[in-house]
Amino acid sequence: MRRSGLLLIAVVSTFVLLGSGIAQARPFGIKNFRCSSGGLQIMCTVETTEGATAPLQVRWVVDGVERPAADDNTMLLICCIERRTPYPVKVTVTDADGFVAAASDIVYCRKVYQ
Repeated sequence: MRRSGLLLIAVVSTFVLLGSGIAQARPFGIKNFRCSSGGLQIMCTVETTEGATAPLQVRWVVDGVERPAADDNTMLLICCIERRTPYPVKVTVTDADGFVAAASDIVYCRKVYQ
């Protein structure tokens, strides 16, 4: 019984001593998410607000299909078919603390850049 009491005191003391110097993780958001199309390609970029803890995990989904080739990239570039539009695009960003931010858009495939 005495041993467990000393262990508890040691754990609490360590937590109190370290607790004041630990920075609290803050949630983050999507600051800039934009998609465009041209040359029969879709290009999307994403930026997060401050507060995300690195490393960031970035996942892209286009028309319900995951795009693992673009994993962890803040830019997505894929080919598209003009007659097969619209293309729903979703990006999900997860930081090292487990906070998640997501954004989505609808993109129309175009031959000419707009």
